[in-house]
Formats: sequence, structure tokens, C-alpha cells
Amino acid sequence: MSIERNKTMEEKKDLALYALTPTGGKLALRLAEAFPQAEVFLHEKIAADCHQEGGSLPISSFPAEGLSKLLARNFHLFRSHVFIMATAIAVRTIAPHLTDKWHDPAVVVVDEKGRWAISLLGGHWGGAHELARDIARKIKAQPVITTATDISGKTAIEVWARKQGLCLENVSKVKAFNAALVREIPIFCWSEYQKYLTRLPEGVIAWDGRGPLAGDFLIIISDRTDFPRWPAQHLLLLRPPTLFLGLGCNRGTSKEEIHSQVRDILAEHGYSILSLAEVGTIDRKADEPGLLAFARRLGLKISFFNQEELNRLDPPSPPSEYVKNILGVKGVSECAAMLLSGEQNLVIPKTKRGNVALALARKKPED
Repeated sequence: MSIERNKTMEEKKDLALYALTPTGGKLALRLAEAFPQAEVFLHEKIAADCHQEGGSLPISSFPAEGLSKLLARNFHLFRSHVFIMATAIAVRTIAPHLTDKWHDPAVVVVDEKGRWAISLLGGHWGGAHELARDIARKIKAQPVITTATDISGKTAIEVWARKQGLCLENVSKVKAFNAALVREIPIFCWSEYQKYLTRLPEGVIAWDGRGPLAGDFLIIISDRTDFPRWPAQHLLLLRPPTLFLGLGCNRGTSKEEIHSQVRDILAEHGYSILSLAEVGTIDRKADEPGLLAFARRLGLKISFFNQEELNRLDPPSPPSEYVKNILGVKGVSECAAMLLSGEQNLVIPKTKRGNVALALARKKPED
């Protein structure tokens, strides 16, 4: 299993706050003022009074027996949830909706007196640990964090990867690497990009690939699928956002065909689709459903360029008659990829297959 960059965060609301009692409701309003993107959900018996105190804050009400139904709708709609109530209520409410640590949102429980901010779910990848600490700072509470890496003063591998914008390819290996961190077993890291090697978490050692590997744990940060195969008992692959995709397609092309062609063509050239940072195309495709759905599927920002922008560049491949006469540009895929990457390193020239045309540029991460 791989976690595509930002996929779990795509098109979600930021934060939901829940409270059942008047005291909890007042605390929810305090937190809503501290977190402007938050939405407040209150028991219907306290909502009216809290509306008066909350002014223009976004407040919704629900019946007590409706909290479970509300969570069924909200759980994967928000990135984070804060329950101002007993931990047992929160646990029973979220239990039917849990999937796995890579897709579940952050869940924090705060007692209604505001003394404790407990990171309950999604501590690392979901960001619940950071949210609990942030809440604790704002209301002068005590954050409660119980994961082994944190109580050992270590930065979990997935937390570091998320902050660096890296995509986890083989997430099943993360548990073993975090256990190695806690046990202070050396972990080595190889990358052709110096940026990442100068920002490694404590317990991870930069390695240049020369000589034998002096350990069993190796992290590789690469956008390539043909990286060197060093012998390591445990190997973790992290994909940096270094690839910029210029894309064109015929009208009505499905997201499945676009995804399949992009994945296969990149793989044939030795690049991982998980390293895509952004996709670009002509503005005439701004309403193309398959292309938009493809970008959403991978959690990619998509940029639309007009004729003038695309025609500023001279693409290496000759334009097709359709592109030149109908769209009025020298090229779409190559020019879009070059514009996205700052006109650097076109590594896959225009390639047409089925209903899809693409080009790929590669940009070294900024140090």
C-alpha cells in the first residue's frame, strides 16, 4: 500500500468541534475563536444559548441521540475532530468509522474543564499530536501523548516525511522503522537530493551509497524506480515531489485511462507516479471531468495555462495540426510541463498514447 501525497487531505474541511454540555459548549466557542476554520456542533439543548454567546461563529445543533449519525456524515469530511466530552463517548462514537492510521482523521478529546487535550487517533500522519499540543497552548491545558516515539523524544518517520512533503510508498515498513528509532538502532538514508539529507530526524544518518551499508535499516528518497539496489533487511521508499506533468487528452477521456497511461509511461522511463508534484494543461481543459478527477485522485494541484503563456515557449517536439490549428498553441503537454518546472529538465518529451498526451519535467527541490 502507498499513500499518495495529500490524498487523505484533499477536499476536506479543516476542524469540527463537538460538545454536549453548557460548560463544554463555552469551551468549544473559545476553541472556535482560536481556530477560525473550525465548525461547531452542539447538543440542541445548549445550542440556543451558545448561539447568543458565539455571535457569528458557525454553530450547528444536533439531538443527543444524533451524535452517532452526525459522525457518520462528518468523520471523513473533516481533517480533524475535537470532542469536548468524556473519552468513552468519543471512542464509542468514532469506532464504527475507523479504517487505518493512514486514512483516519485526527481525533482529540478535551475534558469540559479544559485541563487535558488527549491525542486519541491519527497522532502522527493525521496530525492529532500537533493539534493536541496546539489546543493545550491556547487554553493552557496539558497535552496527553502516548505513542512510543513521542514519549521517547523521537520524531516518527511518517511525521518527518509528511512535514518534508514526501510520499510514503511502502507504509507497512513504517512500524519497524519507528521501533528502530525507539530502540536507537541506526537508520541510514540515501538520496540524490541534498535538501532531505540535511533535515533528517534524530536517529537517521545520511549515507552516500559508497561502501557497505553498516546496518539493516535504509530509507531511500528518490523519484526513480531504478534506484541502486543496496542489500538492506528493511527498506523504506519515500517519494519527493520533483516531477511536473504536462497533460492533454481528448474530450471525454476517463480518469482511469488518464491514470493508467500516466502511470505506465512514467514507469517505462523509470519515474514513480507518486513523485508527481503538479499537473498542468491548457485552459480549454478546465472543465474536463476525467482530467479533474485524475488530479483529485492523486491529490495534485492542477494549473491551466492560456494561449499566450503556452506560446512563450518553444517545445522541442513539433506541434500536431490539431494543436496548432484548433487550440492555437505550439504545444500543450511539453509547454505546460516546462512552465510548471520553471523551464527545467524535460525528461519525457511529448508522448501520445490512446486518448492521452503527456510530457514530464523534473525539478530539483529547493534547498
